[in-house]
Amino acid sequence: RVVVLVTPAAAAVGLFPLPLPSSVGAVGRRIVVAALTGSVLTAACGSTAVTVAPSALLSDARQVVNRTSAVHFDLTSKNIPAAGTTLQGGQGDLARPDQLRGTFQVAVDGLPASVKLIEVGGKFYAELPFASRYQLTDPAKFGLGDPAQLLNPDTGVSRLLTGLRDPKSTGEHRVAGEVLEEVSGTVPGTDVSGLLPDVDTAKAVALAFGIAPTSRQVRQVEATGPFASDTTESTYIVTLTSYGEPVTVTAPSTGTPPAS
Repeated sequence: RVVVLVTPAAAAVGLFPLPLPSSVGAVGRRIVVAALTGSVLTAACGSTAVTVAPSALLSDARQVVNRTSAVHFDLTSKNIPAAGTTLQGGQGDLARPDQLRGTFQVAVDGLPASVKLIEVGGKFYAELPFASRYQLTDPAKFGLGDPAQLLNPDTGVSRLLTGLRDPKSTGEHRVAGEVLEEVSGTVPGTDVSGLLPDVDTAKAVALAFGIAPTSRQVRQVEATGPFASDTTESTYIVTLTSYGEPVTVTAPSTGTPPAS
């Protein structure tokens, strides 16, 4: 009777030795099993995942952003001062070249309010709380920059990807169950001042991009800087999904109820 020794390690990697010729003795069989086990374990445990350079990830992500026609965004924030009018969060859709439709959460001296916003052709329309009509307005009144420029290759996410200083891979993290490769660095405050309110553009803004490793879509952008106060570091987190899905935004007629 021939007894084949399969170690726990061999079983763990699914190693089941093939039948050996009868001329191979028991000692020879054990040597073959040990050799195969060692080879498989070396391949399984000693292999190293291919690491993509941060610059390559950023370059690929920039091309994907520049190709997309539209995205859905969700905006959250952390450590926003209570004084003044500040942007707290929002959600909506962006379409090229400069179209936005969404709802933003703002705070006026700590009191929360929700504002519906539409931007088309550089004109900004807002439906204020308790109102049923849009009116032309200045986004700065709500603590906003110009979020419709996020897809602009010269001023939006694409520019931030290109201008990231000293980019470093900072591991993986999950967003809604999706594993993302994170690349971090800094950009000048002037690079984000058109997108987010920035009271001190002389200070650098820290950025962390969460990039989907297969599609190379920028799934998340985390920005930390003096957005609402020159003495407080606040953070905005933008999550981008639904790349390329159809989005149509039309300007409402001021003074008339918006389309439902």
